[in-house]
Amino acid sequence: MTTAAATAAVLRRRQRVRSSGAASGASLLTLATLASGLLTYAFLVLAVLGLLTAPLQNVVSRRYEAEADWRALRATRDPASATKLFQSFETTSLEQPNPSSWDYLWLENHPTLMQRIAMAQAWRTRDGSRPSR
Repeated sequence: MTTAAATAAVLRRRQRVRSSGAASGASLLTLATLASGLLTYAFLVLAVLGLLTAPLQNVVSRRYEAEADWRALRATRDPASATKLFQSFETTSLEQPNPSSWDYLWLENHPTLMQRIAMAQAWRTRDGSRPSR
């Protein structure tokens, strides 16, 4: 093999390595673009799922909060103080006493003040006449 032929063979190999490197660089760029698009799509899907499951999460949270209020009434056996407390929440909190249905469904994770006052009154009529334990 002549020197010119050997040099040509080395140049061809270098050209193949460079072109394959450029191709892999382009592939990496394409893969990165695709991954960022998928990541954006994944965040969008998670946001929509969070929005769709918010009512269910709020139902569960309201249930636990109502149970906590009921247990407090059973422990203190004082529905009058509970009613006063919930009425004072009306003036000190930003919560609406009786929000619209959509607001209640999507945003409220506690029972409304009106529901809490009604619960205290229901406890008074149901358990208020029982003797203390």
